[in-house]
Amino acid sequence: MCVAIPAVVTWIGEPSPGSIPARVSSTAGEREIDLALLPSAKVGDHVVTHSGYAIRIVPVAEAEQTHEMITRAASGRRDTAGPATPPDQ
Repeated sequence: MCVAIPAVVTWIGEPSPGSIPARVSSTAGEREIDLALLPSAKVGDHVVTHSGYAIRIVPVAEAEQTHEMITRAASGRRDTAGPATPPDQ
């Protein structure tokens, strides 16, 4: 099973044909990615990546909720306020 951890776009480089280099930061660290599949992403956006490409912009509330769940899981805590609901509902 994979867990998609949202990362914040911190830098976007000069685009070239078929590639938009970028850098993201998350709890897992900082890494280089490509925004070619998500050219509308901007610095400060939270994105989910797969195989080095950003594939989805994540709303801030959803990114924060995901980080909270990961932090609880990593600490072994099981206290939750109930079932998670999508932020747009």
